[in-house]
Amino acid sequence: MAMIAIPVPAVMSRLFQQMDVPRDVNDPSDHITMFYLGDNVSIDRLVQIIPILYKACSKISPMKVSCKRITSFPKGEGGYPVIGEIQSKELVSLRDKIRGFLEQNNIKFDKKHNEYRPHVTLGYSKKKPKNVSFPKVEWTIGEIALYGGDDGDQRLFVNFPLSLGDKKAMDELEILVQGYDAAVKSLTRRG
Repeated sequence: MAMIAIPVPAVMSRLFQQMDVPRDVNDPSDHITMFYLGDNVSIDRLVQIIPILYKACSKISPMKVSCKRITSFPKGEGGYPVIGEIQSKELVSLRDKIRGFLEQNNIKFDKKHNEYRPHVTLGYSKKKPKNVSFPKVEWTIGEIALYGGDDGDQRLFVNFPLSLGDKKAMDELEILVQGYDAAVKSLTRRG
C-alpha cells in the first residue's frame, strides 16, 4: 500500500485512542490520508513523487487542523469506519495544490471519492456508531509523509517538513497540548 499522508503527532493519536467510542477493531490513528496511491506501487514509481512533494512542501507553511466530532463513514468490508473529522481549510487547499502537482506529472492516485473528507480513523464498528461531539482539539501540521513500496524489506518512508520546519510546529504543539488536560479527562470519563 502506498499513500501521501499527514502524520498525526503521538500525543494526538493517544488522545484519539483513549476516546470512549464504539469500535470493535482499533486503528492506530496515526495519519490523515491525503492521497491513496495504490496497493502495489513500486519504489521506482514512488521515487518519482519525492521531488514533487519536496517542491509542494517547500512553499507551504505549517498549519493548524482541528477535530471536535467523532462520526463514521458508510459501512464497508470491515464495518463502519469510526473517524475523527478534521477541519482545516488550509489542509484542503494544500491537498488541492498537491493534486495539481501529481496530475501535471501523471502520477496516478485513487479518485474513488469525489469530495475530500480529511479524517483520522479510530477503528471499525459492526454497528453504526452515534456521533460524539467534544471540546475542539487542534494541533499544527509540520510535515507530509510518503509511505509505501514493494513487498518485504523494500519499504519507503519519507517525511517532508513544511517550509517553516518542524521546530515551530512542535513548539506550537507543545503549547496546545498543555491546555488539553481537561479535554482528555472529559473524553476518557465517558461511558
